[in-house]
Amino acid sequence: MADSVAQVKDASVKIEEIQGQVMTSLESISSSMEENAAGTEEVSANSEEVMATMNWFNENISELEKNTGHFKI
Repeated sequence: MADSVAQVKDASVKIEEIQGQVMTSLESISSSMEENAAGTEEVSANSEEVMATMNWFNENISELEKNTGHFKI
């Protein structure tokens, strides 16, 4: 009987150790997901800025093309 109690106690200690490792891993995953979410938001903002710059550039090119038509040599 004492052996069974000792085995259960050892198993409980091992289970607690594994639970601790799982919790540590979950916390790490959660932290990584938060960092990834922040990075995704930054990339999205940068993409919007790039698109706005491209639109501005294209508008200027169109305006330049119109204006150069007046100065045909």
